[in-house]
Amino acid sequence: MSLMATRQKRLARWLGFDGNPLRRRSDRIEARFRLALSVAFVPLAVLAAGSFGHWVGAVGRQELSAQAFRQQVSAVLLKAVPDSDVVLGASVPLDAPARWYADGRRYIGTVPALPGTPRGARLTIWVNSAGRMATAPLTTSNVVTRVACAAALAVLAVFLALWLALSLVRGVLNH
Repeated sequence: MSLMATRQKRLARWLGFDGNPLRRRSDRIEARFRLALSVAFVPLAVLAAGSFGHWVGAVGRQELSAQAFRQQVSAVLLKAVPDSDVVLGASVPLDAPARWYADGRRYIGTVPALPGTPRGARLTIWVNSAGRMATAPLTTSNVVTRVACAAALAVLAVFLALWLALSLVRGVLNH
């Protein structure tokens, strides 16, 4: 018997179409429910991935437009950053006092700096429209990555929901 014929027989048995006269009624119901969930998976997964991906993309575009006013400035450290223990081979940035100029005004605050950075060192930071330190703005590729991950998670969520539904039906039928 060929591999293809074996797979076809296994699929027919899994879907309850093998004509087994000893198959219980509950097994036939479960097999039909399994078939219905298998058929429903593709459209539900496409709908969920599209909807969730569209929503995450819209949120990302809003963040991109809100971050349009961020700019890079040079901050000067006011104190040297002390050496610290290395954690797992990587230095962890520490907060250090610094000053910077944005829109012609002077600001003082803390910026992340690597241990051992000397006083007077210049660091590039991002500031918002108010001159306060901010995170680096999103890029279009960041938004695309978020959309792709959201779509993949939506497909996984649909799969898990359908698997849970099948498990509940199995539990009820076996009870």
